[in-house]
Amino acid sequence: MQRLTPPSGVLAGRGWLAGGQFTVAAILRADVLRVPRFLAAGVSPPIRAYVERACARPAFRRAHEGQLAHFAAADR
Repeated sequence: MQRLTPPSGVLAGRGWLAGGQFTVAAILRADVLRVPRFLAAGVSPPIRAYVERACARPAFRRAHEGQLAHFAAADR
């Protein structure tokens, strides 16, 4: 979890990683960080808040739904 220390410090000072704006970078980072093993490892409050904020965005939900649809199509 040491690798999460720098992003935690950055996120404590601003809302998003890339220029303070919600971008595809936010979607990608949140998608990785929302994995239960990361969250269960005791990530810092700024990272947990970041994941919750990103996952609540409509663009994140659309991207996630698209990803799941792609996986489902590949499984058929």
